[in-house]
Amino acid sequence: MVTRVPQSLIVVLLPLLLLSLLLFLLHNARSAFSIPNFPVSLKRFDLHPELRLPRNQSVVVVMSWASNLTMAGNLNFEQLSRLFPGVSVTVMAAEETKRDLRRYRKKNVVVFFYLEEPNTLPFSFKPVWGTNNVVASWVAQEEQWFDVGLTLCPYTAAWVNLLSKTVRRSAAFYPINPQLIPDPAPPARKLYDVAYIGGLACGNPWPMAQAFAVMAKFRYFWAAPETRKTSCNYGLSPTRDLSLAEVLHVLTHSRVAVVHNVLMYPRGMAERLFRAAPLLRSNEAFQQVFSFLGGGDDTGAPGAIVPQLKERTMSSAACGALMLVWNDQKFNLIEDLFTPGEEFLYWHNETDLEAILTDVVQHYESRYHAIAMRARARALSQYSVERWAQRYLAPLLTTPPQPPAHSVRYKRPGKGALGPYKKKRKGHG
Repeated sequence: MVTRVPQSLIVVLLPLLLLSLLLFLLHNARSAFSIPNFPVSLKRFDLHPELRLPRNQSVVVVMSWASNLTMAGNLNFEQLSRLFPGVSVTVMAAEETKRDLRRYRKKNVVVFFYLEEPNTLPFSFKPVWGTNNVVASWVAQEEQWFDVGLTLCPYTAAWVNLLSKTVRRSAAFYPINPQLIPDPAPPARKLYDVAYIGGLACGNPWPMAQAFAVMAKFRYFWAAPETRKTSCNYGLSPTRDLSLAEVLHVLTHSRVAVVHNVLMYPRGMAERLFRAAPLLRSNEAFQQVFSFLGGGDDTGAPGAIVPQLKERTMSSAACGALMLVWNDQKFNLIEDLFTPGEEFLYWHNETDLEAILTDVVQHYESRYHAIAMRARARALSQYSVERWAQRYLAPLLTTPPQPPAHSVRYKRPGKGALGPYKKKRKGHG
C-alpha cells in the first residue's frame, strides 16, 4: 500500500527544500571565493590577532621620544586607569628607558610604543652586528626591554615578527588628546593660507624643498623645532621654540597644512648606515634604500625614502587644516587612516602644489572646507588616546588585570623626564 503525500504538504515542503539547496550552493560558492584570513590581509594598523599579554599582571605603557613639545608627551595616559583599573602608565625616553625597563618588567607587563621607526632600526642593530647570530642577539635585546612592541611602521612590525618567529609586534596609529585640540577658526578668519610643522635639513626630504618654494608665494607659517636649525630655509622664515598649544593654534588658523610621511636618506648617509646592514634589506620599509644604493632607482631623486608616519598628520587633521599630502607613490601610509579625495588631497610636484594652493585660496569655503572638516571629525572620533587604548590595549587584556604590584609613578615629559636627552628634545618633526 503506497501512502500518498498530501498535496498541501508538498506545497509547503518544496519551497523549503529549494531554499535549503540555494543556501547550500551560495555557501559553497562564497567559501570557494573567500580570501583566507591571513595576517597579510589585515589592514596595516589593525592589532595583530595573535598578540596577547601575559595575564594577571599590571601593564606599563612606555612611549619613546615623548617630549612635552609633542602630542605624544601630552596624551594624559593617566586616564587609562579609568578605562582599565590596574593599568599603570609611565613615559620615558631613550637611554633612560633601556635602563629602567628591566626593573619595571619584574612586576609588570611592558608595552613599548615606538614613535620613530623605521629610521631608528639601523642604530638599534648596531650593538649586535658583530655577534655570531645577529637576529638572535637583536631579538634577545628586545625581549629584555618589553613584552609587546607597538610601532608606527607596519612594515617593521611584520618584519620583526618574521625575524623573531613569534608575534611580539603590531602596528598602531599615532593618538591625539582631543582635550588639547582647539576649535578651528571660521574660514573667513583664517590667518594663514598654508602651514608646515616640522624641520627641514638641507634638501631633506627633497619634496619639501619644492614645497617651500611654493609656500613662499602665499601667506605661510613654518613652525620649526629648535633642534634642527639649518641655513637652508628656501626663502621662508621659520618660527622656532613653539609650545604644543601654539602649534595647534597655528593649525586651527591655517587653511592648508602641507604634510609628508617619509624620511629621506641622502646617499652618504645611506652608505654609512646600510652597506654594513644587509639584514635590513628584508624589511620592506628599506627596499627603496637598497635599490637606490644598487643603482636600481631611476627617479632621479637625491636620496631614498622610507615611511615615517608623523604627528603632523594627526594634528593637522584634528585642527581642521586641509591636509595636502605628498604622494610618495610607494608607501602612502595615510591611506590606512584617512580617505584620499574625501579627507585629504595629494600633491605630486611643485607645479601641482602651486595649482592646488591657488585654487584653495580662491575657493576654500565652497570646495575645500568640508574636506578638512571630515578629516577633523574622523581624527577626533577614531584616533583619540581613549580609542587607541580600546583598540590596542583592551584586546590584549584577555582577563581583567590585577591591581599593580607596586605603584608606578607617571613621569610627565619635561624637566628630568628625558634623562640625558633633555637638551635634545624632540620637536614637531
